[in-house]
Amino acid sequence: MNDLERRWARLVEAASRATVPDQKPAAPDWVSRMARQGLAVRTAPVPRSPERLAWAGLAAVAAAAASAVLLWPGPIAAASEALAAHASALPRALPRAPHLPPEARPTLPPARDALAALSRWPELTVDLPSTSRRTETP
Repeated sequence: MNDLERRWARLVEAASRATVPDQKPAAPDWVSRMARQGLAVRTAPVPRSPERLAWAGLAAVAAAAASAVLLWPGPIAAASEALAAHASALPRALPRAPHLPPEARPTLPPARDALAALSRWPELTVDLPSTSRRTETP
């Protein structure tokens, strides 16, 4: 008995023992068929063709990019210099921000006074937090 047959026998035995108490046991031919299918899937080699194809495509793109840089450096360099010049001229092309008059910032009332004023509104039904800094312990 080779290793594959021994593993298959163990799998069939384990599958026939693993039954739910409320259900009737599975038929032996069904258990055998499921065990063979599971074992065939586990022992089948995994195809790797999509990964090889992806690496080949990546190598082709890299080779094309390298040849473009090496064979046509003039147009690529001119395009990159033009992009850099446009990017560096962009701050000078925008209008300057207007200077605002230096007015005094409006002062806001203290938080305690604002919460006290809000608590006097009859329309406001929100329970606001206490403004006391004291911690009350039971």
